[in-house]
Amino acid sequence: AMMAGMLSVQALAVEDGIPVQEVIPIETPQTPDATNSAPESGIDEDTDPDATQVEKTWGSDYDTATEFTISTEAELRAFAKMANEGKDFTGKTVKLTENIVLTGEQWIPIAAKANTFFAGTFDGQGNTISGLTLTLEAPTADVAFPGLFGKVSGTIQNVILEDINISSPQPNGGIASVLKDGTIDSCSVSGQIQVTANNQGLAGGIVAMVQSSGTIKNCKNEADLSSQGGIVAGIAGRVAETTITNCTNYGDIEGRNYLGGIVGQLDG
Repeated sequence: AMMAGMLSVQALAVEDGIPVQEVIPIETPQTPDATNSAPESGIDEDTDPDATQVEKTWGSDYDTATEFTISTEAELRAFAKMANEGKDFTGKTVKLTENIVLTGEQWIPIAAKANTFFAGTFDGQGNTISGLTLTLEAPTADVAFPGLFGKVSGTIQNVILEDINISSPQPNGGIASVLKDGTIDSCSVSGQIQVTANNQGLAGGIVAMVQSSGTIKNCKNEADLSSQGGIVAGIAGRVAETTITNCTNYGDIEGRNYLGGIVGQLDG
């Protein structure tokens, strides 16, 4: 990793050893006409009339099933909603069976809340998720950890993430914001990732931060990353007790302090 100057990371709160800003829930004004309001998944019922039904039915057999499939945007958002409600999918596998284009609505990451983790296996099966957009001026109660996934302690594999656009002051990762005792295998990312926090911040094309331990292998980053400061790298921003093998970075890395093509900062 390349170092220029001293790193100063200021935080208002600490979650599992990760410096993050204080999460302040945003109150949404009540709308008199409930039929015009979007459901919690972020899907507009006017453009996707089946979204509400999918949200109710996808994963309804969670307690008994061990394998789930996703083939549409509505199902992917329903999966994210379940994970953010506390379903960690331990011992379960979720498979992506089709390419998915995320249209218009802001993405709410899978297990993005501070007290959630995805602990199962997500297998993209070589399919592509494209058009992920997530822009935050400050963290919210719903999105403390930006990425396709927020916090992962399981396995993410065979996912192609294209044309993403993530911009926030939080730990921004393409595949996951935080990896803890988990594995990311054979994934690729392209697009843009920007950390907006001044003189601080954390970003990685694949993972922003590996906490405790983790494995990243056979991954490729083609996303361009930028930050006003802090720690930025093509594969993983900040790591500890981590195995990284056969990974490559083709994205531009721009910022100050700790920068790297593969890793920005190695702890321990």
